[in-house]
Amino acid sequence: MTLDLKTLPQRRQRDVLAEKLPLKAKHIIDVGCGDGQLARWMAEQGAHVIGVECSAKQLEKAAKADPVPHCKIVEGVGQALPCPNDSADGVVFFNSLHHVPLDVMAKALEEAARVLKTEGHLYIAEPIAAGPRFELSKPIDDEAEIRDVAENAITKASTAQGPFTSLETYVYLYESVIPNFDHWRENAIAIDQNRAEIFNTQGDVLRAHFEKWGTKIDKGWQFAQPMRINLLQKKAF
Repeated sequence: MTLDLKTLPQRRQRDVLAEKLPLKAKHIIDVGCGDGQLARWMAEQGAHVIGVECSAKQLEKAAKADPVPHCKIVEGVGQALPCPNDSADGVVFFNSLHHVPLDVMAKALEEAARVLKTEGHLYIAEPIAAGPRFELSKPIDDEAEIRDVAENAITKASTAQGPFTSLETYVYLYESVIPNFDHWRENAIAIDQNRAEIFNTQGDVLRAHFEKWGTKIDKGWQFAQPMRINLLQKKAF
């Protein structure tokens, strides 16, 4: 996709989510919730949240965080959600669908349909393979192809034969701020332990790459990232 980043509306991630997805008093499942930051924030907005995560390191971080009422983080995977049928008003994949293994990505969307109530909402936020934030991650994991697969899976799930109706596609620019190189390295490895070897052997090169694509600001380093939101609704069969 060719994008002119200067023409995109610049938004904060959580503002977009709160605008597009009903949260207050809703039952939400956050798939691939990482350390639970977004899950806890949604609970603070009045939602009842179950965060689902498969990474042991991320689950450990979530367990150490201050608890928030109506927010629970559990171990699980998107293709086999540990949640009952028709139990959620909303399912969120935030930067996580493209991390689901290719052969079960469609199954993960079927699982979202299973756990959603009729006319419940599926909110998928995926980074577009363009811009400084994408270029930053290329040396450790060039995700251009897998992000295309995720987009195709979303399209297929919202066809006439799929379980969802597409309500909206929205593209915006998010300015990602990373405190420093070490913070980026730690988070990258927490997502995928296999990346540790890359950082160990190419640390100096990756540090120079980090500073090439980032813009230094008071809070750290800023990397522009275009995002695509797909808001889908479960069909009433």
